[in-house]
Amino acid sequence: MERAIKGNGLTSHIDRVTEPPPRSDPSYHKWQQRDHTVFNWIINNIEADLVNEVSQYATANDLWEGLAVTYGSGADPFQVYDLHRQTDAIKQEGMSLEALWQKLQGLWISIDRREPNPMEGEVASAIQ
Repeated sequence: MERAIKGNGLTSHIDRVTEPPPRSDPSYHKWQQRDHTVFNWIINNIEADLVNEVSQYATANDLWEGLAVTYGSGADPFQVYDLHRQTDAIKQEGMSLEALWQKLQGLWISIDRREPNPMEGEVASAIQ
């Protein structure tokens, strides 16, 4: 998501480097249009059941920061535990093998990002 925003030159809408222009400024309408575009990109790339919880934010930056505070806390032990629990409880049920593999890969990547390999020395380099 961040790459898409940066790739379109709209990073200022999520990093607050520049403040939005005042409503009376003639460029405000263009800024607001771009902000709505970024806001929609973010909303369209989160879980559908979270949309109602986060769609009340006024700007894309507010939404971005709200998501970061709520879901991007890194190595939060509860998040790591929940990811392990999801991995342990996953069942194929009606999913294709490819869909199951993609879901597992996503969970494993999330776990690795939050809980890096604790091994050191030769073992760690062998795993890498």
